[in-house]
Amino acid sequence: MHLLEYPIPKFTAQFALGLFPQIVRQIFHRYFPTRFIGSLHGQKREVAIEVSRLYELMGRTYFYSQETLPIMYCVLRCVNTAERAGPSAELASAYAGLAILAGFAQLHPLAETYVERALAVAESVNQPSNLITVRVVTSVYKITVGKWDEVRVRAEEAKAICEQLGDYRQWGDSAVVLAESALISGDIRYALNIQNTLLEDARRRRNPLQQDWGLFGVAANNIRLGNDAMAIPMLEEALQMLEEIPNLASSINTNGQLALAHLHLGQDEKAFAYAEQVLDLAADMSPTVYSMDIGFSAAAEVCFDLWEKALRDPSRQLDADKRSSPVDKYKLSAEKALKLLRAFRKVFPIGQPAFYHYQGRYEWLMGNSEKAIKSWCKGLEAAQKFKMPYEEGLIRARLGSSLRDNSNARRKHISRAIQIFEKMGAIHELQSAKRAEAGETQF
Repeated sequence: MHLLEYPIPKFTAQFALGLFPQIVRQIFHRYFPTRFIGSLHGQKREVAIEVSRLYELMGRTYFYSQETLPIMYCVLRCVNTAERAGPSAELASAYAGLAILAGFAQLHPLAETYVERALAVAESVNQPSNLITVRVVTSVYKITVGKWDEVRVRAEEAKAICEQLGDYRQWGDSAVVLAESALISGDIRYALNIQNTLLEDARRRRNPLQQDWGLFGVAANNIRLGNDAMAIPMLEEALQMLEEIPNLASSINTNGQLALAHLHLGQDEKAFAYAEQVLDLAADMSPTVYSMDIGFSAAAEVCFDLWEKALRDPSRQLDADKRSSPVDKYKLSAEKALKLLRAFRKVFPIGQPAFYHYQGRYEWLMGNSEKAIKSWCKGLEAAQKFKMPYEEGLIRARLGSSLRDNSNARRKHISRAIQIFEKMGAIHELQSAKRAEAGETQF
């Protein structure tokens, strides 16, 4: 980059100082397009295209290491440089990346504009590999706002082009976008089918990154289906692979699912240890990956469940060391998990249902039942808005359990929760909802 006279900053402060000029330049490009867009020709244009390609690669590197400022700088620098070179595959990819960045900033109309620009440029350039990239990256943005049907159409198109080209790297990208979007939107059977195919293919080709994705995906969907014991060895294998190919988001999600599986099996100490690992890994970070809520929610479930158990069991006044209360320990961890969910919700709209679900649980355990019900109502509205039936079922079950003085509303919420969990095959949640319906216990 230095040899091409486009040096990249070396320190965080340099990224921060360099970010504002890039924002200003992009604004000028929008208001005076004829002056800036396509202004380079010949050798200068070729250099600009190469530089934008390198900035895209650097942006991906910073994305995997979760470095927010460098990500923002590289994406903006990539777009500004690529625009001066005019229409190209690099410009289409840059627009797709900027759509995600605009989403981070909650500028969703602007993000949609860049999605449209990315797709239009990619179609005009018509390079098959670039068409795949743009469809996948714009699908990542669409996931964050719950546009599940659009995600499936575009990612399926990308996957089909990959199969025609024999592009196995981007085939894996397409497959994981399809599978994770299906898991988040509650289509467990579809997600599991894609993840099984991904894992089988990755093992055959000995692709460690895609093996890790496949192991996690197959395990996470099986946990949702109640197959916890089967999932644990797969998640442990995934953690071993992550020692060789570090990825913070994958580590968070894998530890979170291990925590949840052990909780379902009644192994509370192991569950809490893995949940604490999630909290440690995610401390003081800004979420930049749409799927991290899977890990955050799993850790929250463990912490809140153990806190609730400790409150119900007065005999467990102190830990074995006689110095701390389990109630205080689990409450503190639940607050940390809630903080992660709050941070995720501020970046990704699809994080709203999970945040309000656990915010409601926090208020309930603190004795603020009215605030709890308000939070759950907000969560229910968000779950329906973003078409997230799993979270809708969880929140309806909570509302039904809490509305003891309103039998009609109670019956309506719990019955709907049972229908949702039956349809998707969420065994643990279905059993809990049925016990709540029978009045045996609160959900």
